[in-house]
Amino acid sequence: MSLSKEDRLKALADALTLMLERLGDKALDSEIFYMNEDPFNRVPKTTWRELEEYGFTERCDTIGHPQCRLTGLGWYNALLVTDRLSDPQFNCRLSKLTAALKDAVKGTHEDAYLYTDQLASASGLTEDFVVNAIESRLIDRHFSIQGVEWEHQWKLIRIPLDFGLRPLNALQ
Repeated sequence: MSLSKEDRLKALADALTLMLERLGDKALDSEIFYMNEDPFNRVPKTTWRELEEYGFTERCDTIGHPQCRLTGLGWYNALLVTDRLSDPQFNCRLSKLTAALKDAVKGTHEDAYLYTDQLASASGLTEDFVVNAIESRLIDRHFSIQGVEWEHQWKLIRIPLDFGLRPLNALQ
């Protein structure tokens, strides 16, 4: 028997919530979710497939052990379904990160570059939070502004000169 649309959406939200709770404040690449082990074995098989199809997880199976990792997009959607984006403490961390990135390009005439540990130090945040925020494009999505991107994945961050600007819609 197939799940209804509402049940499928709830199963997706429940699975993302479970993964976010297990991940905690650690970096995305630090946690593998074993799909056949408690509590993840309660997630419907079709939900695992949908999570992967939406790009919320990526499979990293070993022989006989289906497993996956949460992607940046999955982390962002987990934040949405758990309502973390309206948490004042979370928003404080996000504001510190954004301010540190703005400071990095302030007064420059070209893109700036920071290593994750430098950005963590400048913002007073953990390197794991920095990695997850950059990987999920959290700033872009949450504030609808020009964000940052990896120059070398999970090491060096490129902060574009136009960081923090909203895209112009002048040519519509």
